[in-house]
Amino acid sequence: MWPPADEEQLIPRIAALDIGKAELVACVRVPSESRAGKRMQEVTTYFDHDARC
Repeated sequence: MWPPADEEQLIPRIAALDIGKAELVACVRVPSESRAGKRMQEVTTYFDHDARC
């Protein structure tokens, strides 16, 4: 079953997901630290070390 119950995350500002065989790339919008009222994007890559490509 996906996602595993102990790793479930709810991200209210999700902008994009790129799901591959061995990795997932998530792009989220977050408030800008330098410009009030603006947003910036953070991109994080997660790897599946058990994937057999």
